[in-house]
Amino acid sequence: MRDHAALIFAFTLGVILGAFTLLISPGVYGGLRGLSGYEDARVGDADDAVGTSGSRPSGGAVGAFDHAGAADPALAAELTTPDRAAALELIAQRLEAALFDGDLAEPIATLAATLRSEANRLREIAVDEAVASELDVPEVTLATNDEGSLALLRFHLERQSLLRDLRARRNDATALIDRSDPEAIETLVRLFTGAPEPEVRADAALVLALSGSKEARTVLADAILGTSGAVLDESGSVAAAALAVSDDPHALARLVKTLTDARDPSIRLLVLGSLEGAGPLARGEAGAIEDAIAQALREDADPGVRRQAAIALIASDLASLSAGRAALADSLHRDDDAEVRLAVVDVLLENHRLTRERLPEAQAALLDAVATDASVEVRGRAIEALSEIGDASAADALETTAAGLAAELAPAAADAVRRIRDRTGDRLGSGG
Repeated sequence: MRDHAALIFAFTLGVILGAFTLLISPGVYGGLRGLSGYEDARVGDADDAVGTSGSRPSGGAVGAFDHAGAADPALAAELTTPDRAAALELIAQRLEAALFDGDLAEPIATLAATLRSEANRLREIAVDEAVASELDVPEVTLATNDEGSLALLRFHLERQSLLRDLRARRNDATALIDRSDPEAIETLVRLFTGAPEPEVRADAALVLALSGSKEARTVLADAILGTSGAVLDESGSVAAAALAVSDDPHALARLVKTLTDARDPSIRLLVLGSLEGAGPLARGEAGAIEDAIAQALREDADPGVRRQAAIALIASDLASLSAGRAALADSLHRDDDAEVRLAVVDVLLENHRLTRERLPEAQAALLDAVATDASVEVRGRAIEALSEIGDASAADALETTAAGLAAELAPAAADAVRRIRDRTGDRLGSGG
């Protein structure tokens, strides 16, 4: 890639110096000597440097295109920079500053635009390479280990992808990603609250959350509540998501406080949605976040909030979160809303698919749902989950329960037993 850029640079510079030498009048060539550094014995005093083709600079070229004809040492030094993009940009600027008349005006403008386009391309390549180097994803294996679960692996990969994409975007907010000084925070707050483009507002929220600034956390937390205690627009959801993905303990503490204090169920929904797959949950860290979610799942008066609390645990390391496991099991057994119980079954299944963990509490809760739940839909979904989660004892329990199942569930139960037997190699059952 660098060799290609070097060839383009050398070729372009050669075109500028060579083509101008061959094609333009002696008068204009005299005006270019300051850029090239060459002397032309054919050109005398600047007042004599007038060609006959009508292609002379209008009123004389400015900047490096000085009719005095002397080389510009500062310009020559700038052109020897190893930054090819900067050199091409400089040449483009000098060409545009020279007000050419006649036949050369259009080709000169085209050449300048071409040089600037190539300079921008080289800058984009440099940015992409820098981002790739700075956010290089370490080699990982799809297996659990002593350092974390597959839920944590997913968290790291998704967060790195988000940061990589954030740095690759170019706007007023992302330009401040490495700054946390008061001036930068003030600018980001202004962008978050007033930028006309939704993507810039979202990026400003994320950069604010990543800054670690107390002022930034306050602004984002206030946006969740709005000025009247209700979410007013998309800024609330953007702010909650930014605080959660920052993985900053102080930012997460603000979210937990908002969840436990908010009277408006829409705000509690918003916060729980942002906490899905949060860092502490992916790491299996028992603490305030797990406790707040478990409490919402068991006690919130709004069934939509309880459902969202269950979903918040879907991408967590449930094997390490005893309070979360217990809350899911209790909810599946006791919640009076079928939609909440369906959400719990789905969470247990999807968490197993993500982490490949087989949790005894999950199997027991699902078997209990198959045997006792009042909803045929919940019982059917629990059978489906057991076909993937259950062990040989689950197949035995399903066979025992099958006689009491509704007719429409019997085929699903038989299929689940067969799938478990095939998977575990216990094709004859524990009694065989």
